This record gives sequence, structure tokens and C-alpha cells, in this order.
Amino acid sequence: MDANTLQEVEALSQQLYGGGTSNEARAEAERQLSVLSTNPEMLDQVRQILEATSQPFTQHLACTSAAKQLTSNWGRFSAQQRLDMRNFTLTFLANKGPSCESFVVVALVSLLARITKLGWFENSEHSDVPKEVTQFLSASVDHCVIGLQIFNELISEMNVNKTGQPLSTHRKKSVSFRDRNLFQIFQISLQTLQQLLSGTLGQITPQQDVRLREQSLRLALGCLSYDFIGTSVDESTEDVGTVQIPSNWRGGIEDENTL
Repeated sequence: MDANTLQEVEALSQQLYGGGTSNEARAEAERQLSVLSTNPEMLDQVRQILEATSQPFTQHLACTSAAKQLTSNWGRFSAQQRLDMRNFTLTFLANKGPSCESFVVVALVSLLARITKLGWFENSEHSDVPKEVTQFLSASVDHCVIGLQIFNELISEMNVNKTGQPLSTHRKKSVSFRDRNLFQIFQISLQTLQQLLSGTLGQITPQQDVRLREQSLRLALGCLSYDFIGTSVDESTEDVGTVQIPSNWRGGIEDENTL
């Protein structure tokens, strides 16, 4: 991508997301940028934009555009293109995630989770993402927070049919994720909370402490709230307070350290 094109996209992103612009200007910026999220031929350029820019609004635009492209046109991209986008997103989070704005990290994490869900049965590398995410947990504290965020978004993505796939396809992926990864992720949430309580995570700032606690507690709740048996209860209904968990979780749940 040439520098002039990148500067134009950055200016339009600022016009779209930044303050101080009129509704008409934002609408025009959205119209000009829409090609990035609707034209399948632009996926590689979207990745180039994300790689080249340092502007948070443009990074966010690239992530959301890629997510829309992959969700709407998954079958039109080659298996290698899909895998390349997955690898790029994971590497970007590892290398640049801690220095990104929080809303950019959210968009990156959402993109990675969406790719993982769509490609779950397509390639073992897609379904191996949870294993790779554990490497974030043993890196810096900021990487650990991002790792927990990825797990949280993966649980949400695998638990809810957000892409309009046939219910049977969604359920197969949801069950596979449950059986392969969910209990391990639940254990990670508990281990992180125990480390926070015991102070074994080393020197962390008060802000990092809050973020780790928030993500760990949210992760534990997400695991326990998972749709284990495929009931798909409407979120608007009353919660009866019953947790349906697999029998092989019993030992971990009843462990005195957990309680």
C-alpha cells in the first residue's frame, strides 16, 4: 500500500470516529470506507492497512472491516488467506497489543475469535488457538490481560451463534470447544485469581490488578454460564440460577481451593 492511500484512509477514519465533524462528513467518510468491509478483494489491503498504520481509529477500522469481510464472505477466501489472517491477528496482538488503545485490542480480540469460530473444523491451527493463547499468560502482565480477554471473547463467540450459521453447525463447534478447551480455561481463571490473592504475580500496578481481577472473574462466570447442554435460553428470560456443568468438572468445582 502506498503512503498516499494510507494517509487518505487515516484521514477518513479520523473523520468517521473522531469528534468535531458533522453528521454529513461522517456519513461521507463511512460511504468511502465501506468498500473495505464489503469488497472481498480488499481483504489483503485491509491487512496491509492494519500492519502499516499507527493511528488507533484506523486500526479499529481495519479490524472491524476484516471481521465483516470474513463473516460475510468466508467461503470466497482461500484456506490460506483465512489462515494468514488468523496468524497475522494473533502475531499483532502478541507484538503490539500491549501498546494499543483498549478499543483496538477489543476489536483485534473479536476478530481473532470470529476467525477461530468460522474455521474451527477447517484446520487444526484454527482450533489450536486456545493453546497458543496460554503463551500470553506467561509473558508480561499486559499480555496476560490480553490472553484473558481472548479467552473471554472465545467463550462468547463459541457459545452464541453470532454469524448466522445453521444451528447444527454452531452447536457442533460449541460442543467441540466445550469438550476440548472449556474446563482448562476455567482452571486458568481460577489459577489467575489465586495468584492475585497470594501476590505471586510479581510487581503489578493497581490498574493491572483491577484489569486482571475483572477479566479473571468474568472468565470464570463465562465458563460456568456456558450453554453446556444446548438449551440456548433467551437472555430476556428469567435466570433460574441453575448451573449445568459436565460431571468431569465436579472435582474441580468441589475442590476447597475453588470454594
